[in-house]
Amino acid sequence: MKRIWLLLALFLTNPLLAGPPQQVQPWLGVEVDATVPGGVAVKRVIPGAPAERAGFNAGDFITGIDAEKVKSREELMAILRSKGVGTRVKVHVTRKGKAEAKELKLEMIPDMLDLAKAQLLNKPAPAFELTQVGGKDNKTIRNVDMKGKVYILEFWATWCPAC
Repeated sequence: MKRIWLLLALFLTNPLLAGPPQQVQPWLGVEVDATVPGGVAVKRVIPGAPAERAGFNAGDFITGIDAEKVKSREELMAILRSKGVGTRVKVHVTRKGKAEAKELKLEMIPDMLDLAKAQLLNKPAPAFELTQVGGKDNKTIRNVDMKGKVYILEFWATWCPAC
């Protein structure tokens, strides 16, 4: 009887057996501007990501992966998923009107919370200007006015259940 319970406990606590497998997504590590027609404009390169190591810059225009043309963000994502994590790819970009190719190995997209922490923790707060809610005068609060002071900024969003 102890052996059955042990096997059941091992089965239920083994992450590979306990639930459905999560799909592993490859990524380049770029933020793109989906509003640019006819292609994929790189808005920002994520520090430490495969795209940064391959030499991508903000302003690059992704035109293809290997022999496949890319005309939209959705096409880019579909091609990356079809290639899979661990695959070496040649990403075709246009930089300042000149065609270039960047080679990189696709990596698994990191946990979004870990990525956000890496981008934000121990870094200066970005500049902001907010209208105080609930006050009589609806004054504007700017973080530059709070420099050198400890402050707590509470925020929430109507679309965020956890907020």
